[in-house]
Amino acid sequence: AMNTGYASSQGTLVAFTDDDCYVDADLCDAVLRSFDDPTIGYLGGRIELFDPTDARITIDERTEVITFPPKRRIFAGMFKGANLAFRRAALDMVNGIDPWFGPGSLVGSGADIDTVARISRAGWAGIYQPSAVVRHHHGRKLEHLPSLRRQYAIGRGAFNAKSFHESFDVIGLARALRISFLVGREDPRAYYYELVGVARYLKALKQKRREARADSH
Repeated sequence: AMNTGYASSQGTLVAFTDDDCYVDADLCDAVLRSFDDPTIGYLGGRIELFDPTDARITIDERTEVITFPPKRRIFAGMFKGANLAFRRAALDMVNGIDPWFGPGSLVGSGADIDTVARISRAGWAGIYQPSAVVRHHHGRKLEHLPSLRRQYAIGRGAFNAKSFHESFDVIGLARALRISFLVGREDPRAYYYELVGVARYLKALKQKRREARADSH
């Protein structure tokens, strides 16, 4: 669906949010100003909680502008899909969003961070812009957190596996595993679900190669 929208769009910038988000009136202006720098290929914005009774998850309340140089290592959690924007040329360079990641896919999540990471490796700079704001009305309560964290752990494992497979960045993998270790200390089940994510990525990779062989014939 994200690729369909992106392919159908006409602008030089492409912004994404979720269907349960309320967009701030100044969002477009904040995004446009940030992309005045021609080296910027991706942008993440502030995500506030719309309903204070919802669980404090899938939000990003950082208040400082953060710039990311080209080829900066990107780790799971650094950007969230509820408020992302890309330069169209950057999306074109990496062939858009990987359909094996994200909601409804084999992996189930991680399309946002995977796209950012590939654009960064392709040589684009990025920015976190807190003046670009959406308010997330996700509706999840405390009882929903275990299943949500399981989904994110699977996506994190698949993303780490893909990043290493495409970059062979041993230092980046070591740092990603350290993050996984810290998460796992709070919830040991995260280790297992990250391995599930690795297995799903390998399955997706096998299917991709099978489809590529079929297309070549």
